[in-house]
This record gives sequence, structure tokens and C-alpha cells, in this order.
Amino acid sequence: MDSISSLPNEIICHIVSSLSAKEAAFTTVLSKRWLNLFTIIPNLHFSDWVEKPESFVGQLVALPDSSRVRKFTLLKRLGLFELADEHVHCCLCNVLKRGLMDLELNIERVSHNDIDKGKPFSLPFEIFTCQTLVTLKLGTSVVIYQLPENALLPALKTLILDKVRFYGLCGCAFQKLLSACPVLEELVIDSVDWEDWKWSRTVSSPTLQRLNINRTQHFYFDGSDFGSITFYTPKLVYLEYADFIPDEYPVVNFDSLVEAMLDLFMTVDHTWNVGFAGDDDPISSNPTNLLGLEESIPIFENLNRLSYTPNENDDGYCMRSLPFLLTKSPNLETLVLECSLHYDQHKPESVCKCMLGYSCLLSCPAKVLEITKYEGTKGELEQMKHFLGKFLELVKIRAGARDDEEKLRFTMDLLMFPRASVNCKIEVS
Repeated sequence: MDSISSLPNEIICHIVSSLSAKEAAFTTVLSKRWLNLFTIIPNLHFSDWVEKPESFVGQLVALPDSSRVRKFTLLKRLGLFELADEHVHCCLCNVLKRGLMDLELNIERVSHNDIDKGKPFSLPFEIFTCQTLVTLKLGTSVVIYQLPENALLPALKTLILDKVRFYGLCGCAFQKLLSACPVLEELVIDSVDWEDWKWSRTVSSPTLQRLNINRTQHFYFDGSDFGSITFYTPKLVYLEYADFIPDEYPVVNFDSLVEAMLDLFMTVDHTWNVGFAGDDDPISSNPTNLLGLEESIPIFENLNRLSYTPNENDDGYCMRSLPFLLTKSPNLETLVLECSLHYDQHKPESVCKCMLGYSCLLSCPAKVLEITKYEGTKGELEQMKHFLGKFLELVKIRAGARDDEEKLRFTMDLLMFPRASVNCKIEVS
């Protein structure tokens, strides 16, 4: 008898749980005892290193019906000597019947044939009727055209979509998916290109608490889709949103929102020229366009913390949109500027016209101001003078000081300015 077989059942199960998918599946042929112990598999990870994928599929299918799989990860390139679509479907359908709670599926189409390379991967309907899934992550070449009529994911709490496209053939497949998730709490839509979607332009979920939407391919956008987006998420408490600003947000329900990170891009009169709006562009120089921008931003009624990161253009970081965001945040408590205060990089003593002559905080209820980058230039000091004229309670500054002496100088310069509130504290780190 080998030394491992003499170990207690609990230890053997722990050893098996640390094996790879390939090795774990092979252990079932060692003995009947191992086969019986192999009933709960914490993690099956299936990736490109499998030399004979058909053999692995056979081993997976051969597992006894009593075996349960907690998490299944499939990271595959379909094409050259890899798993065919039917093999992927076979794997998925098999593990979905085993009490699966966590599924990560990332499919990349690889082929010398250009037609096959661009061919999307469709999911088996069984995914959308799994009663046990809690976390579902889909990525890369996946396209969802439709869902089954009985689609229901009663336990799903986290849904992550990375480069996934929805192209509804019978209604909006995206909204039908959200409707099939009655307890969904977190939704991540990463690397999204709305122009490649066919959908209702609505994100609606009565249970959603965290939402992350991120457009990453800015420079490949052809400007074809600046329509509208509706948000009905009354229980949302956290929003991270990076995208171009559409024409309008017809309906916005952020009644429970507490924190938002917004990264919004403007283009010139919605005409895409592979560049962002600058100081001399019509959208920034024409007051009518700026009023249109203000009207398109929804009201964040319960937002109490706002992290603001402006876009970087040739003139540095400009905060033209900040005043509009502040007017839409009537109950804001903390404002975090994730950037340097904007000034002309070629004339450090000057202040950018987006901040010149007034404080955008005068009409803002925020009591705490955090600035993550500060260099102590005269232009920044001029802006800080405006900020300290607001009834702030705390100003926290992360300074780019070379040494303690320069840090002390930054602090003394700020303390020289009059403060609207005698209780206002200034912290420089």
C-alpha cells in the first residue's frame, strides 16, 4: 500500500482539491476508495495546457453522478488543435449538473481561417437555467443572441461580462438576462462597445448594488452610437462608469447611490475625429454645448462621495465638467480629485480658465476635499485660495514634495490663506 492511501479520508480529499483538473480527473482510476472520495471538487481549471482535450472531456464525463463541482474555469482558444465548440458545450453541460456555484468562461477564437476567427461563440441554454450558479464570468468571443423562455438564475449574485456582445434576435437578450437574475447584486460590463450591441439601451435591475461599466477602446470608436442609456437601479450603492456621454439619459434611478467613479468623455459636436474635446473645440467653447452637457448628466440624489478624474489632453487635466457634476450631487459630503489641480503646464503661474476667478465648490455642500496630486505651483495656490473660501471642514492633500522641507513650505503656504470656516483642518501628506 502506498503512503498516501494510508492517510485519513479528510487529508486525501484536501490533497485532491489542490490538484489540477487533469490530475484530479485521473485520480478516479486509482481505486474505488478514491472514486468515492472524489465527490466534491472545489475547483476545476481547464486551460490551453491540456495536451489531449478530448481525453479530458471523456474523463470529466466519466465522473460519477454523485460528484459535485464548486468552481469551473475554462480558458480556451478555439481553433488550431484546440477544443471544438461541441466539446466546450459538453464540458459546460456536464459541470452545470453538478451543483456548480462559480463559472468562469473565457473563449478566444483562433484560426488561420479569417471566417472562423471572427465567428462568435454561443453558449448552451443550460447556463441560463442553472439553479446553483452564484458567480458567472463570461469573456472575449462570447455573443448572446437569445435566452431560453424558461431562463432563470435564482442564485446568481455576481455577473461579469468582459468583451461580451448582446445581439438580440427576439427582443433584448441583455435585459432578459438581467430579468432572469432575481437576486443579482454586482454587474461588471468591461471592454464594452455599445455600437456592436443590439439591445434596448436599458440597464434595469431592482436588486443591483454595484455596477461597473468600462469602455476601454476609445480610439477605435467610430462615433456611430451616441444615443441614450436608461438606468433603473434603485438599490445601487456603488457606480463605476467610463464611457462617452450619450445624447441623454431618459430615465435614471440611483436613489440609493453612495459612491460613484465617473470617467466621461466628450467629443466635438458628437463628430468623432479620433480625439477628445480640447479648449478650442466647439463643445467646450460654445456655452450652448456645455448647457447640453449639464442637462445630459443625471441627478445623483444620495451620492455622498465623488471621485473625479478628468481626461488628459494636450493641455493637461481640465476640469470643465466638474461644476456640472457638483450641481447634480445635492447631498455630496466628500469630493476626491484624482488628479493635479489644472493649470497651464507652459505657464505654471496661470490658472486654467475652467477654474479661473471662482470656486466651483461655492454651490456644493461637500465638507471634505481630497486632492491626490499637488505640486505647490502658483496656479494651484490660486485655486486652493478659492477652495478654502468654501465652508470646508477638512482638506487632505497628497503633495509631490521632494523632502520634508518642501512639504513644510506647501503646508505653510496653504495656512496663509483665509478660511471660510475656522474649524477647517488642512492635512498635507
